[in-house]
Amino acid sequence: MSSSTTPAPRGYANPFLWVPSSYLAMGLIYVTVSGVANIMFKNMGMTDAEAARWSSLFVFPYVIKPLWAPALEIYRTKRFFVLLMQTLLVGAVLAIGLTLKVPGVGWTPILVLLALAGLLGATQDIASDGVYVTTLGPKEQARYTGVQSMCWNAGPILANGALVWLSGLLFRTFHSGSFSLGALLRFARHGGGEQVNVGAVSDPLQQAIVRGHWAQSWMVIFLITAALMALLLIYHTKLLPTGSKAQDAPESFGAAMRTYGHAFSSFFQKQDIWKMLAFALLFRLGYGFLEKMVPLFMIGSRESGGLGLTNEVLGQINGIFGTGAFMAGSILGGLIVARYGLRRTLIWLCLSMNVPNVVYVYLSMTRDARYPVVATLITIDKLFWGIGAVGLIVYMMQQISPGQFRTAYYTFASAIMGLNMMLTGYVSGTLAEALGYRAFFWFVLACFVPSLAVTLWAPFHHPDATSEKSDDAAAPA
Repeated sequence: MSSSTTPAPRGYANPFLWVPSSYLAMGLIYVTVSGVANIMFKNMGMTDAEAARWSSLFVFPYVIKPLWAPALEIYRTKRFFVLLMQTLLVGAVLAIGLTLKVPGVGWTPILVLLALAGLLGATQDIASDGVYVTTLGPKEQARYTGVQSMCWNAGPILANGALVWLSGLLFRTFHSGSFSLGALLRFARHGGGEQVNVGAVSDPLQQAIVRGHWAQSWMVIFLITAALMALLLIYHTKLLPTGSKAQDAPESFGAAMRTYGHAFSSFFQKQDIWKMLAFALLFRLGYGFLEKMVPLFMIGSRESGGLGLTNEVLGQINGIFGTGAFMAGSILGGLIVARYGLRRTLIWLCLSMNVPNVVYVYLSMTRDARYPVVATLITIDKLFWGIGAVGLIVYMMQQISPGQFRTAYYTFASAIMGLNMMLTGYVSGTLAEALGYRAFFWFVLACFVPSLAVTLWAPFHHPDATSEKSDDAAAPA
């Protein structure tokens, strides 16, 4: 549970051969169960409240994964667990795709399979992170951190971008009544056809037809995702290192639980821990409400107050502009913190984190769905989100993590950060339905107040390691 590890022997493959693929697999599954499923639910007739609620619950395993992480230190190798989870994920994602086409099937088996995929994905994360930190030494870990982050974000580019775009293209082709490869290519080049979400259709017969076409489209998407995971699995059987144990890894499950309990109890004895946890929970409060509702607002019908965009346009904007802007913002935010230090820049990072709130107030009021306008605003949203998000990550590393169980402390803080995203996502759809899109986004804008409060309140008890000044007083954890 501590940060002390024994790097694996030098018999492993070049990290460029397995770090990118490992984190691509992690990002792909996380976004599939949290983001892609959210859009699919909306397409196939769920209300905003239902879609946001279920897609938020699927990431609960990512919040509580520290509970079973110690067990992976004891049994077999980390490589074994990565390959096992990826094998099971191939089966789970394949089953989701095939279940979508079973006549008369309800939501229950699909929801169960997505929940299972979330659990397997969270366990894959634990084992993959374990391979990374126990195979590479500190210098190599620092060298590949940028690659790690970039390749994780390739998962959202692929899932929220290319695959969402393809789902819309497939639907329009199926819905045209003349599905063929030629028709698919023709729609891709020249447009045509229409996108209709099940919830926008009142006639029961037409609802069944539209739902069937969406089921066909999303079946293909999940089959593609399963095939990608299968390719990554085969690749990792050849090149993924085994990883090694931490120097103080427990020898039994009982010992692991005792160490875990010690780390947990000491965590809550840290000076000003509740102020620090309030910061971890509320710094991204506004964005937590936006995460689920933004795509639903964008593909929501004009009659309901949405922008009426298609999955294709949403996928293009997310994949081309959104993720690229976020990655650029993350790099820029890191440079800002490295140049001026976290203590001096945290308030500005908080302001940046809340710029997206303003973006969606504007979009909900103007409902301007022109492609250049939406693409520009999404770029602004993701750029400033990327800049601001750096503040929380660096604060958790510098101010919350220091102590005897540094890795465990960071994991606990990350769980609190994830809890915010899950809880706000869970209620966001219900709030949006009760208030309407416009009032909902004004409510999100008001969430800047608690975000600013915890930023001003955030304690600094350890040196600002990113600052050019080194005379900050340090206090014990």
